[in-house]
Amino acid sequence: MEQQKSSNGENRINKRAKPQHAETIKYYKVVIVVMKSIKISKKIYIKLIKLSGQLQNKNNKKTTINDTITYLLEAEKNAH
Repeated sequence: MEQQKSSNGENRINKRAKPQHAETIKYYKVVIVVMKSIKISKKIYIKLIKLSGQLQNKNNKKTTINDTITYLLEAEKNAH
């Protein structure tokens, strides 16, 4: 922190000043998404949307169709 003299002669610390040795480091988050299309019937799509809404209400967080399909696959895997 950098010290400055105020108008009455007292030293005060400038909290906004960067230390001389400080470096600015930037981090970037890289997300790679592979998307594929699949054909499903309207009936199945509606069932997925309904289940997605139920999962969203149960978990209190946004749920995607991908999350819903993952949930179904995990449930099927754990059933065996």
